[in-house]
Amino acid sequence: MISKEEYHNLKEYYDHQRLREYNREKVYDEIKEFLDRVDKMTKKEGEENPLEFSLDTMFEKAWVEMEEKNWDFPIPVGWKPRDKKWQLWNE
Repeated sequence: MISKEEYHNLKEYYDHQRLREYNREKVYDEIKEFLDRVDKMTKKEGEENPLEFSLDTMFEKAWVEMEEKNWDFPIPVGWKPRDKKWQLWNE
């Protein structure tokens, strides 16, 4: 967790890291949603899931290709990082 004092001393750094974390979570969630839909669709049709990649593998491949210029900005009000390392003292 980031203390109030730490945050104010390194505001730009923490703002950037939190923006990065927000976008990582967003990409991860979108891939998870996609894989869930494919899995549900293939099960409904009685077929096996044609995707060979795990969620983590697909995420890592997608995140490596993600450029900062394509990140969503700003972080939505009320967003709270899953990783406590990036949570602010007041979250």
